[in-house]
Amino acid sequence: MCGELDKATPVGLSQEIADLMPEADLLILAGAGHHPPTEAAQSVTDAITEFLGIRLLLK
Repeated sequence: MCGELDKATPVGLSQEIADLMPEADLLILAGAGHHPPTEAAQSVTDAITEFLGIRLLLK
């Protein structure tokens, strides 16, 4: 998860990191910068809820 406007860890770098992890997905949050939990709190909460829900269903 990263903010599309993050200058400290640009989207390209986040994608490179995600590409190195098997089965990883990168969620890019529109309008967010380096602190998505404070800049896009509802989007972060929704993403975590969805992630956990999928993982629980797979058990």
